[in-house]
Amino acid sequence: MDRSILSVAFLLCVGAAGVAQQSQCIVCHTKTSPEVVEQHRRSVHADATNCVGCHGGDPAATTTEGGHAATRGFRAKFSQVDAAKLCASCHSDVAAMKAHALDARVDSEWAGSTHGKLCAAGDARAPSCITCHGSHEILSRSDPTSPTHRSHVPGECAKCHADSAKMGESKLPTDQLKEYLAGAHGKLFTSTDPARRELAPTCVDCHGAHGAKPPDAQSVAGVCKDCHFEAQRYLSTGVHQASLRQTGSPSCVDCHDNHRTTLGSGIESTCTKCHEEADDPAHDVVTRLASIVEGAQAKIRHLDELLAAHTDKESTRGRLLEAERGRIDQLHRNMLDVAHSLHMEDLSVAVRELERSIDTVEAISETELEESKGFSTPMIVAIMATMGVVLVILSLVVAKLLARLARAESSPSRERSA
Repeated sequence: MDRSILSVAFLLCVGAAGVAQQSQCIVCHTKTSPEVVEQHRRSVHADATNCVGCHGGDPAATTTEGGHAATRGFRAKFSQVDAAKLCASCHSDVAAMKAHALDARVDSEWAGSTHGKLCAAGDARAPSCITCHGSHEILSRSDPTSPTHRSHVPGECAKCHADSAKMGESKLPTDQLKEYLAGAHGKLFTSTDPARRELAPTCVDCHGAHGAKPPDAQSVAGVCKDCHFEAQRYLSTGVHQASLRQTGSPSCVDCHDNHRTTLGSGIESTCTKCHEEADDPAHDVVTRLASIVEGAQAKIRHLDELLAAHTDKESTRGRLLEAERGRIDQLHRNMLDVAHSLHMEDLSVAVRELERSIDTVEAISETELEESKGFSTPMIVAIMATMGVVLVILSLVVAKLLARLARAESSPSRERSA
């Protein structure tokens, strides 16, 4: 017989056997735990591996005892460390992961992370793969229903990090989620504008996902620079550059905090943490900096109050205002970036450009409001004048009708008297 036909026949038999073997697990578990069967069906692993691939056992057996035979390597549950090793048996395979465009280093990253080290030390509270990804229903992180989708990350991390019992002896605070949501990053994350939400960093953007650990003093600036590269550029060329080279301070978190990130506010109270002496020459710089930055931000708040009163956002002028407001956001960010250098001349230039744009938008908005107010009064006057004219005309018509009726009534009387 042709060798190629034999090869095809063999593959078909093996494939049929695989389906049959998998179906023996499904036959029982559809009755005893249908939710698990459905979870695996929805999982990214549905076409990649079956029950036996993780749990072992005898897939051809028709009894529970036979299928779950320890002699066939069956395991119902796994410790955190063993679960991670099981996942790594596939996820460390470079060729297999490349076929799915996945990183094959996740196991080594996790093993070197704070979580991985705690697991290896026997801490049952420490998370491994199944803690974050689940076990049977493992979904792509691009799936909005996945626990690893960016919209769920802060809440998922908080399941442990907001639990004082799980934090135990780590001495870690349990208010990170609360602090994050109150900060600039958290406000972006909860924005009603989808485009703004996409800009928000979550826990994994700063701490890493599989290699999760707290950034140390040397790495904080590098982490922040991934998004705030312009601010880092100005900081590295500003008046703090010598201190940065020698001590690594001030770092981003010294001024902006870590989870409750602030955005250019409370300048005087922030700077006086270091510059506390009354005769410190930096005090004059701090006062000027606060006055310039906070003055510009006050103008932005006033502008937003004006724009809130602008109702016709679909008009040509309304769309122009919206576009200009976006430009103001860009100029505001530029001003804050330049402020990191503490070069007052450069900052003054950035602020003047921002204020010119604010003044332009204010003028357009105020003109629009005045025109809308002025438009209503002439309309009312015109309507009232028109109504007056109509009433006069109606009065004349009624008077003529009454006169005709009077003449008509008087004519028969004259005829009878004649």
